Amino acid sequence: MLVPTISDYDYSRVDDRCFLHDGCVVDLGCCGWHSFDFFKNQKRIIGVDPYEAGIEGAEFFEGLVGPVNGDVYVHRNGCDTTCFGHIDCEDEEFARIFKMLSWKNFCKKFDIDQISILKINIEGMEFPLLNSMDSEDFSKIDQIAISFHSFFEKDGNKNKNLMESSLSLLEKENYELINTNNQWNWYLALKKAAK
Repeated sequence: MLVPTISDYDYSRVDDRCFLHDGCVVDLGCCGWHSFDFFKNQKRIIGVDPYEAGIEGAEFFEGLVGPVNGDVYVHRNGCDTTCFGHIDCEDEEFARIFKMLSWKNFCKKFDIDQISILKINIEGMEFPLLNSMDSEDFSKIDQIAISFHSFFEKDGNKNKNLMESSLSLLEKENYELINTNNQWNWYLALKKAAK
């Protein structure tokens, strides 16, 4: 099945077994809440985004989830948001400080025990986030729909290597990997049955 991540523009795929799984849906980078309608009234939904607003029927954290806790300088440019480096920007709407929660503290804050789908579209922060998670964290997540932003760098080598390393990490954590979109490097990591 297809779940939209950006209306009329791009799609990420999830397996329909998510409706049989007891966990919630966590949407990191819930820009526009495009996947909300698909799960509305069927799953508990928790969204995270520094520039989005909460909506009725979903829980929300205005900030980021990443490898550590703390304050992060975030710059927004259209759909793209980054917290890499400092970009001079006078307009507070587009450059602000937000709270970042580590994965474990985020799960604690929202009392998350099981996740049916973790959607990650966080503009390059997916690399440090995944590498900050341990086997206990991954054991609670059935599916991960993720966009790897390896196309950010001019030559792409550094982020391409980070993507390959992240894919290897997910395979090691017992996920089957399915490339669902080559242009934006969307993958579905689907937890294999326990051996």
